[in-house]
Amino acid sequence: MDTFRDFIRALGGPSAVSRDLGTKFHRVVKWSERNSIPAEHWHDLLALAVTKGVDVSADDLVRMARIEESAA
Repeated sequence: MDTFRDFIRALGGPSAVSRDLGTKFHRVVKWSERNSIPAEHWHDLLALAVTKGVDVSADDLVRMARIEESAA
């Protein structure tokens, strides 16, 4: 998994992520479109990944953010 888009897909897509986090669908769609997730949501997303059996770490999210920053 190399991008935040991949991460959101691995968690079940924007609909599942928004439902599981209790946040607006549109917000998660925007994260996917921008390929960027605000760091304040990472903790909850990492916890969600554990419950869904998605193998990702905080270091992975940092790497994804750095890749996206260098592409911008």
